Order: sequence, then C-alpha cells, then structure tokens
Amino acid sequence: VIVVAGERIDVEDRRSLVSAEDEDVEVALATREGSRAASLRALVLLAALSLHSLFEGLALGLQNTAADVFAVFVAVLLHKIVLAMSLGIRLVKVRSSFAVMLRAVLTLAMMSPIGV
Repeated sequence: VIVVAGERIDVEDRRSLVSAEDEDVEVALATREGSRAASLRALVLLAALSLHSLFEGLALGLQNTAADVFAVFVAVLLHKIVLAMSLGIRLVKVRSSFAVMLRAVLTLAMMSPIGV
C-alpha cells in the first residue's frame, strides 16, 4: 500500500493506473497517425473527384445541340450535388479547417468549367 496525496493506493491498483495511462498514450498516437492517413485519403478523394468533374465538363462541352447541353447540364448538376456532399462529409470527418474546406470546394467547383 502506498499513500499519495493523502490517498491510499494499493500497489496492484497503481500498476493498473500506469497501464491505463500507457494505453491512453498509445490510443492518442494511433489517432494522430490515423488522422494523417484520413487527411491523405481526403486529399486523394478531392483529386479523384476533381478529375471526374473535369471529364464531366468535357462531356458537357462536346454536346452539339442546346437541348443536349441542357440535358447533360442538369445531369451534371444533380450529380455534382452528390459529389460535393461526399467531399464535404469527408472533410468534416477529418476535422479540416474552414479555409481547407473552402479551397477544396472551390477547386471541385472550378473543374467542370475548365473541362468545357
């Protein structure tokens, strides 16, 4: 039995406390490494969706009639909502700053017009 700050702690209890602290440190380190990997996955997702949006813009620009342009535009618009939501959810999940989110969304938004 050890007395610390006026509190009696059994030696076995102290060992379990130290073990719990070590586990907390390991979890914190794993979370930090997981955060880096999650951020990298978010960046890869942004790159993939940006390339995808570029090809959507190409598809829009290759249409010959106004009716075809309008039909593809509506399809791309609806599809872009899903893409933007998936990117936004991923960025929120990795706790990105507002500035990073804004840059990512603007990058994604500019890719379709570049493709046209």
